[in-house]
Amino acid sequence: MGGDILLLLKYRQREEGCVLYSLIANLAGIYTRQVFTVGMTQLQFWMAALLFAIPIKKRRPLWPRILVSIGIWLALLAPAVWMRTHWPDAATRLPVMLINVGFTLPVLFLILDDHPFSVLSTWCAAVAAEEIVATVYDLLMIPFGVDTSAALLFFTTGDMGWDLLVYLLIRFLLTLSVYLIFGRRRLHSDDTRSMRQIALLSTAILILITLFATFTQEYRGESPPLFVISRGYALALALLILLIRSGIVSQGQARTELAVMERVMAEERKQYEQNRENIALINMRCHDLKHQLANLAGRLTDEEVRSLQEAMNIYDSTIKTGSEVLDVVLYENQLACRRDQIQLSCLADGRALSFMRTRHIYALFSNALRNAMEAVRKVEDPEQRIISMNVEDLGEEVAVTVTNYYAEEPDIRGGVAYTGKQDVNRHGFGTMSMRYIAEQYHGRMAMEARNGIFRLYITLRKPEKAE
Repeated sequence: MGGDILLLLKYRQREEGCVLYSLIANLAGIYTRQVFTVGMTQLQFWMAALLFAIPIKKRRPLWPRILVSIGIWLALLAPAVWMRTHWPDAATRLPVMLINVGFTLPVLFLILDDHPFSVLSTWCAAVAAEEIVATVYDLLMIPFGVDTSAALLFFTTGDMGWDLLVYLLIRFLLTLSVYLIFGRRRLHSDDTRSMRQIALLSTAILILITLFATFTQEYRGESPPLFVISRGYALALALLILLIRSGIVSQGQARTELAVMERVMAEERKQYEQNRENIALINMRCHDLKHQLANLAGRLTDEEVRSLQEAMNIYDSTIKTGSEVLDVVLYENQLACRRDQIQLSCLADGRALSFMRTRHIYALFSNALRNAMEAVRKVEDPEQRIISMNVEDLGEEVAVTVTNYYAEEPDIRGGVAYTGKQDVNRHGFGTMSMRYIAEQYHGRMAMEARNGIFRLYITLRKPEKAE
């Protein structure tokens, strides 16, 4: 595995000139060389583990846990150094490799505040990343004729300390590249199914890589072609771990987002039912008040009667689009628009939406109008505080268009506007749910912003009629 290739440069004439080497030599004596070799190996596993732990919440207090982790590292470094010093043959290769690979696992469990399967999968990903980096580094050195069992770099500066520093920097940059490709995304904490799949599959493959690497290190000097083949096989297995992890993470995130959207739409369905009852009650009360107002005509001035009628007209719904659900959505948002001095105009054939489920109609149009109102509220020009919505029956499809002015330029990528709010984990589900609903009806959604005007386009395909 990656750690066993970290043999020191043969600085037989210059080792004493290295301050770090001299310091460790005074402390470690005969164990000095293996302290460097094993220590450098484990240091690189440290780098990979800490990089892949970045997106995960840490336990508190953190610094005492880091100090304990360093203690664990040193405690496991000692037996590995002792074995490699006194038995530097194949017999100790497996236990030393297991120590080098496994010492970061208890460290991650100590530091990370997450589900055990998530911590295990993070550890597997970090070890796989280190294996990829070690293999790529080895394979890059071979074409230059560099003996990987004797040198760490493609070149030497003549100073052991600088060479070690440059080597670690190169390895860190390679590990960082792997992390940026595979490691930044993580599972939702509730998706235990995906975490379990990743952890178990990754652990099984990782055991195979470890055993395979242990028994192929001897080919490094004896048969370079066979060594290259074995390293390529280990590289493929390590990539498989990260690819499986990425695929399952993507599936898990999709399941989580779908579950959240379903819950949101279920809550919106309840809200729709409640609002429909409230609207019916308000309309009935307004109708009764209009009759009572006629009896008070002689007791009130014309201006007072007109003022009361205008007040009642605000709440007396006369919206009839052909879709009761769409009527409720328009009624709710019309009241909010009047309050914020926004003009809402609608030309809609609600009957064209008869093939859609109630909760989908409510969620789709509520989110579309809510987003438009949020943008228009920031527009200072009263003549531009306008929202226009059209629902048109095109035969096989229904086209929905929502148009509004905006003051702040929206962030549109790939035809979709992304939320400008800081907490992207709690916001943005409105846009996601609209796209999800469009896809449920084999339609599509697109957004564009041009010359201060934002347009939302949604098409919904009608189901084919049975002949």
